[in-house]
Amino acid sequence: DPVDSHNDYMDKVEVERVLGKLDAEDAALLSAAYIDGLPYAIIAAQEGVSEGAIKARVHRAKLAARNALAGE
Repeated sequence: DPVDSHNDYMDKVEVERVLGKLDAEDAALLSAAYIDGLPYAIIAAQEGVSEGAIKARVHRAKLAARNALAGE
C-alpha cells in the first residue's frame, strides 16, 4: 500500500532526525533497542555491562531525546 510505505518512510525520517540530535552513544543505544529490536540482555552482553545498566542508559537516552524534541 503506497500510503503505508509513505508513512513508514516518514517514521524512519523522523526517528533518524531525533537520533541525529543525540550524542553517538545514546543514538546507538536507542537504535539497538528500538530499531534493531535487540533485547536489553543482548545489548548488555555486547557492552559488557549488566542489564540494569542498559535499562538505566536507555531511560537516560529517552529523556535526552525528549529534551531534544522539546527544544525545537
